[in-house]
Amino acid sequence: MGRGKIGMKKIENPTSRQVTYSKRRLGIMKKAEELTVLCDARVSLVIFSSSGRLADYCSPSTDIKEILGRYQQVTGIDIWNGQYERMQNMLNNLNEINGKLRKEIRRRRGENLEELEIQELRGLEQNLEEALRIVRERKALNFLPTDRCSARRSSRSPLLVAAAPAPVGAPLLRNTSGSLVSHTGLAHVSLETSERDPLR
Repeated sequence: MGRGKIGMKKIENPTSRQVTYSKRRLGIMKKAEELTVLCDARVSLVIFSSSGRLADYCSPSTDIKEILGRYQQVTGIDIWNGQYERMQNMLNNLNEINGKLRKEIRRRRGENLEELEIQELRGLEQNLEEALRIVRERKALNFLPTDRCSARRSSRSPLLVAAAPAPVGAPLLRNTSGSLVSHTGLAHVSLETSERDPLR
């Protein structure tokens, strides 16, 4: 039984559509290569699937840019005009944003204030006060020498370790820190440290 002819309409079944696309894509790529080899033609082929996946072919003796340039020259169609206009509009927008940012920076430095109205000056003043408040809060969080010194000293504060009373006449012993343990059983840790606190 022969294979049925496929009608020229969209294949609704996604699986069948993908299989047909893959087979015919390989077929048209093969035909493009045959044209290049057999007929010394310069061929450029670009295909985008329904999912946006790219498949392309270009004759080894040329490249896509050269093909597009020759197409533009022969047909007189400026294929880059739309792209150039979009890039030019983007550049103009970026230049405008850059100019506004530079003007804002100069105003925050106290320059070019004569062109501002009183309401704009008040708004600038409020913005500067808010920025100053944030800077001071950040400074207070990052630099707390008093608290850090207190924390450092508390970590080296003397400890009193309670122990059972020693027998009468028991000799004095030295603990691991070098301090003497009296007959009352209290170990007095020395307050002296071997290094100086760099924050004091």
